Amino acid sequence: MSERLLIVGGTGFIGNNLALSAVKGGISTTVLSLNCPVAERKIKGIEYLQADVTHLSQLQKQLKNLKFDYVVNLAG
Repeated sequence: MSERLLIVGGTGFIGNNLALSAVKGGISTTVLSLNCPVAERKIKGIEYLQADVTHLSQLQKQLKNLKFDYVVNLAG
């Protein structure tokens, strides 16, 4: 089974590059961000979720029943 990574705030420069490296390394990657990236910046094989991390109800809705081995918080 593949390791699972959640990158919070993963659509910026650092998060996008981390997500790309993770996918290339065979890690199942999910990005949670306030805004979804434009189509040209989406990386194939990554699941994108949209939520405001300051709103608990949005987070609960997006992350319900999801499990991760690692979480990287890059939210600004």
